[in-house]
Amino acid sequence: MKNIFIIALFIFYITGSFSQSEMFTFDNIVKGEERSKDAIITGSYVILEANGTVKELYQLTKGWINKTYNGTTKEGIISGPDSNYLKVQGYRENLIYRSYKGKKYSCDSKYIMSFKFEENQIKVELNNLSVNPEYSNGRWRELGSIQIVKINGRPNTEGLNEIEALKNYFNPLMKSLKDHISL
Repeated sequence: MKNIFIIALFIFYITGSFSQSEMFTFDNIVKGEERSKDAIITGSYVILEANGTVKELYQLTKGWINKTYNGTTKEGIISGPDSNYLKVQGYRENLIYRSYKGKKYSCDSKYIMSFKFEENQIKVELNNLSVNPEYSNGRWRELGSIQIVKINGRPNTEGLNEIEALKNYFNPLMKSLKDHISL
């Protein structure tokens, strides 16, 4: 049963469409006629449709950021004096899990997301995602992509689980932002 689930999940990723939605998909890119074995993380983006001017959407998003991110030294607005652009830094403990030498370790994660405002829409881009696995002695590692297909062509279960963990974290954030700007 587990194998059927893994195969179904793999097929979903391989055949996923590239239409832009309001949720992160972290699809693997197409190179010519075939898809890569990696799902792209850094540079992934969503477009949120909303009624409002650039200034209105900026103010609503800034309010959402201040409400959502607690303003600790690890989180909050890191740039954005320009009224059509904001950048936020976030932090999440135990966002993903990685295997190393036969053991599973949690990874704290920090990320930078940007918000670019246009009339009636916001582009939210994941600019950087770094992880700090328990086994790394405090070394942060940028996570630009995640391998979802092994060299032998089989699904990489750990990579697929990491993608699901990222979706389970970032997509509720996008839903929360969409709900906030749609009030």
